[in-house]
Amino acid sequence: MTRNELIRDAVNKGEIPVLPFELERARLSFSQQISKQEELGRSLGEAMRQSSETWHDNAPAEAIRNESQVAALLADKAIKLLQYGKEFDYETEGNTVSLGSVVDIRYDKTGNIITTLVTGATYDVKDFCGNSDIKGVTIFSPIGKAILDLSVGDSTEVTISNKKIPLSIIRIRNFDELSA
Repeated sequence: MTRNELIRDAVNKGEIPVLPFELERARLSFSQQISKQEELGRSLGEAMRQSSETWHDNAPAEAIRNESQVAALLADKAIKLLQYGKEFDYETEGNTVSLGSVVDIRYDKTGNIITTLVTGATYDVKDFCGNSDIKGVTIFSPIGKAILDLSVGDSTEVTISNKKIPLSIIRIRNFDELSA
């Protein structure tokens, strides 16, 4: 089976193909959200003690509740990735776009060339890549789905917001080639 066939097989099994840094980020995020919830719990206790003498709304408690909901959503996202993530290494095979490929894509209508790292679940890759010019594109996004398996010189069309956008693959590299 080719790498992309293994990736599609993982998706069909309900797994989320990811790169190692994505799982590490999920572990870190989950840990941070647990700490945040503990801190918010202490703050909520204090806010409730301070307002126990009043009969009106408790704005500090509401703010803490809202912040707690955000932390819970971030923790849920991390849990999903940790639970269903299937790790693939950075190495890609052959000359086709795959998870972990760094791809230069030309948007044919504008001529703009965008460099992307193909990921499983992460759009914000600048802290991982050390290059703010590289954008993340997941294999589940319209562009990610459209370019998977393409080679240099191949063109395709992707529909985003009911607009057809023609794309061409200009260059494909492995992630480790960025630092070389």
